[in-house]
Amino acid sequence: MSERFDPDGIAALLRSTEAPASRGATGQEVNRTASLGTATGTAARLNPSQRDVLIGVIQAQLRRCWEAPIAAQSLPNPPIASLRIALNADGSLASQPQVVNDSADGLFRAVADSASRATRRCAPLRIPAEFAPYYDDWKSLVVNFDPREAR
Repeated sequence: MSERFDPDGIAALLRSTEAPASRGATGQEVNRTASLGTATGTAARLNPSQRDVLIGVIQAQLRRCWEAPIAAQSLPNPPIASLRIALNADGSLASQPQVVNDSADGLFRAVADSASRATRRCAPLRIPAEFAPYYDDWKSLVVNFDPREAR
């Protein structure tokens, strides 16, 4: 059984002065609760030179575990793999490394795969204690693997 169309009923509903059951925030009414991060935005932040130092420390550890493909090491401009590494506060991997500059090139794949294996082999990474307060800044990093810098 279907209901009949009632334009007068619709008009009466539109004229209704009942308040809606819930209201979303509009441009006039800003939601004051932070949806990400800290409510006050006061978390410790790495400055650019601290970030460079930390990435250097991490790259040095990874380089010791990395065996870049020989074919890539001899090239003047080898493919460089960039991996996003998600870390827990203790330096262990929070998830598998992800290649962020993917390519279908066979040599690139070999470089990226060897870099990913090295990252898993080196975990957990040793994060210097002075960087512990900045965990939110380094829990996800992009690290470059350049075959010219391999051991």
